[in-house]
Parts: sequence; C-alpha cells; structure tokens
Amino acid sequence: MEPIKIFRRMRLIAGEAENLVRPVRLTNNPIAFLDTSMYSENCGDYVIMHYANLQMSKILPDSEQILHIPTHGWDESVENARRDVRKIACGTNLLPWDYEKDHALATPRTHLGNYAHSVCLLAVGMREVQGQMRDFTPYTARFLRFLFDPDCLHSVRDEHTKQRLHAIGVDNVLNTACVTMWNLTEEFCESISRDRHDEVLTTITEYAQDPRQDKYMIETLLRNYDRVHLWIQSVDDRPYLESLDIDDSRLHLIDHSFEAFDSFVKQHSESIDYFGTRLHAGIHCLNHGIRSMIVSVDNRASDIARDTNLPVMPREDLQSSMQSWIDHSDPVRIILPTDNIRKWKGQFRSLTN
Repeated sequence: MEPIKIFRRMRLIAGEAENLVRPVRLTNNPIAFLDTSMYSENCGDYVIMHYANLQMSKILPDSEQILHIPTHGWDESVENARRDVRKIACGTNLLPWDYEKDHALATPRTHLGNYAHSVCLLAVGMREVQGQMRDFTPYTARFLRFLFDPDCLHSVRDEHTKQRLHAIGVDNVLNTACVTMWNLTEEFCESISRDRHDEVLTTITEYAQDPRQDKYMIETLLRNYDRVHLWIQSVDDRPYLESLDIDDSRLHLIDHSFEAFDSFVKQHSESIDYFGTRLHAGIHCLNHGIRSMIVSVDNRASDIARDTNLPVMPREDLQSSMQSWIDHSDPVRIILPTDNIRKWKGQFRSLTN
C-alpha cells in the first residue's frame, strides 16, 4: 500500500475508531515488547531494552511468552500482532509532535485495529524538532489516544512529556524517569566514586554535531587522562570522528555493539570515568558505579536532569565547566520518582487476564 494511502487509512481509523473501537481485555501472557533495538543502528536502543527486559522480567515473572515487535522497522510481526496482547512500548523518543511527518512507531499497514487501545508506555519521551518542543497536532493526538490502553498507567521519562500528554486528554500518565535509571537509588549512588581515574570513556553524537565543542571535549580528555576510550554507539559516529581532525591514534575505539560496550564497562568499572554526549551510555556507566558526566546535546538529557538531578552538563558549558568536573566532582544524588515507579510496576497485578 502506498504511504499516502496508509496515512489516509490511519486518519480514518484513528479519527473514527477512537470512540467506535472498544477496548478488549488484554492479556499479559503472552505480552509484547515494542522493541526499540530491533533494526536499529543506534546501540543506545540496546541499552534501553537491556534495562526494560530486566525490569519486566521481575514485574511479570510468570509470563511464559514475551514477543518482540520492532518499532523502527516494519515486518510481519507488526502486521500480525494480536489485538488482545498488551504491547509495552519501551523507552526512547517514540512520541513525535506530528505523526504524519514522523512515523516514529511502526504500526500495521492493514490491520491497524490490532493496535487499538493496547499500547502501554514504559519510560517513553517526546522528541523535539529543531531544538524546540511543539504541541501534538490534532491528528497525532487522536492517533495516540487510539493506540493507548485507557486502563493502564503510562510511564514517561520526564515531566515535559507528561504535560504534553495531559494537554491532549491522556491523564493516566506517570513520570517515572527513564527505565535505565530505576536502580540508581540513593544508597547505590552513595557508592559511586568521586575520585578521578587515569582513564576515561567518551562518546560523540553524529546526529547532533558541534565540531568545535566536540573537538574541544575530546582534546581536553586527551590532555587530562592517560588513555581515552571512545565507544562508537552509532555507525555514523566513526565518520564524524574522522571529520574532527583529531589524532585518533591516541584513542582506543570500542566496537559498534552493545555487547562490546557492556563488556568494556564491566571490565573497567573501577578504573575509568565517563564523560560524553551519549545519554544512555552515561546512565549505563552510572549503573556500574562509574563516575560519570553526560553532555547534553538535545532535550532528552536536560529534561531528565531537570526532574532527577542526573549529572548533566550543557555542551555550551564545556569550556567553562569541564576542567572543574575532571578535577573534582560533586556526589551523585539522583532523585527518583519512587512512588510513581512503584505504582507503574504494581498495576500489572490487576491488569491480568
């Protein structure tokens, strides 16, 4: 079916069926993960799914079958998704302001009704456009209400996303912070080292380039640490790094895979710092007790930091603040919305078939 015909059909279904398609009783066995890592070239999505899987395995230990359906690409599992299966949308920027221009979530092309009122959000956020957040379009608002399960509590990663959903009439929303952060309790954060180490792990972000600031960041790390490791989180990070005209022979590059990154972090958790632009790489390091600073390049890190005190430094502040952090960092004091996390987890006891 041609894209324009797909969107016309989606308009018809989402516009009319929002009120006409009645919710069905959803099952948790099987349950489906709308998996952001499938077909993704950005390994940050694998970090998100790593923690989503860990949490959901504890929340639904008796679920005998977990289905994985892609969000980034269409395949038969999208088309054939059962209407009565609850679909957990896991993390990342899945909520665009204009769904017709930014089809962020793969949905069935023919059997769109199979997604009706069956999607439950887990730490999902709204994406910005050219550095700004916009209101949902009227069509997007109707389409999201068509997708969302009206009987569950939806988890979003920041207050801004929660407020935007409230504005379109989706009130059953909790700000839970990102699922990758749920283990960063006060007690755990007290164990995170404040001492500077001899080696550092860094990242850059090819889709949010600032060559002057990114080059300054890497060269400052090279001056201050005995060895600098750089994880290629996205396939396009490598050519961007090459464009910065840095002597990369002084850098130790970590392969583009979650497995390589996770293995490196586990092996070096007591000997490295983290200072880089990739949000979930930094959060993964914090989860392993690594002294970390995330450099914000878009709304995601700054929105989460505003709510949780996640250690974040705006990229424009690098030249005034970076050296100070390298020399001496404050204690990590993450503020988690523990009551909201508990409510979101606990609802699955009653949302059973």
